[in-house]
Amino acid sequence: MLTVRLDGFNEVQRKINAMGKQARYAASRALNTAAFAAMREGQRRIEGAFVGPTRWTIKSWYVRKRATKTDLVASVGWSDYLVNKQFKGPDYYLSQHFNSGSRQHTRFEDRLISKGVMPAGMNAVPGKAAEEMGMIDGRGNMKPGVIVAILSALQAFNQAGSNMNANGRKRQSANKRAARQVYWAGKPGPNTPNGIWALDEKFRGGRGRLRPVVIFVRRARYRKRLDLDQIANAVVQRTFVAEFDKELEAAMRSAR
Repeated sequence: MLTVRLDGFNEVQRKINAMGKQARYAASRALNTAAFAAMREGQRRIEGAFVGPTRWTIKSWYVRKRATKTDLVASVGWSDYLVNKQFKGPDYYLSQHFNSGSRQHTRFEDRLISKGVMPAGMNAVPGKAAEEMGMIDGRGNMKPGVIVAILSALQAFNQAGSNMNANGRKRQSANKRAARQVYWAGKPGPNTPNGIWALDEKFRGGRGRLRPVVIFVRRARYRKRLDLDQIANAVVQRTFVAEFDKELEAAMRSAR
């Protein structure tokens, strides 16, 4: 998160000290204009850096706080609305692209780890059979209904807040085919990967076979793709002073 304040803008601070409330009002408006410019530039960069980011992801980078004439501070950053409601927001699930390092675990992965289904040092990725069985959405992610069905079948829901998703009616309405599947976790053979497997009963005259829908892989490390604070700060630096001069001129005219 970037805090937009007057630090470093010495000439603006001098004018505020000398001119009083008109200058403070002009500064608050200029800070907000700069903050919204930084927000728009960040959203544009997010949209260009990722393949098919959701509208929620893009719009979650926003002006979190507006400046006022009594509090000359604005801030730009990620929304934490969903984080506070026990869901992980963009600042969490995209953090490896902004800070480098390993991808953070998703809620799905956290539940698999908590129940001992997946080792803690791994990530869960869609297996080859997941796409063939219609379990993948247009962005290459497991469909929510499939995740519900898998977690229910493996009894990997936690006790607080997730049991409501585990009953058959909700699982079938989320994804009927996924809810009917038989799932198994582990390594079916010495040369097969560790993961979650679905029983394909149509294979070889109904004898069935296990097919990989989720594979556990070692956590990959990512390079930093976007430095949103640096991008936002650059916008503020090139925007704020000109906006302040314009707002101050308008404030002085209205004061006459």
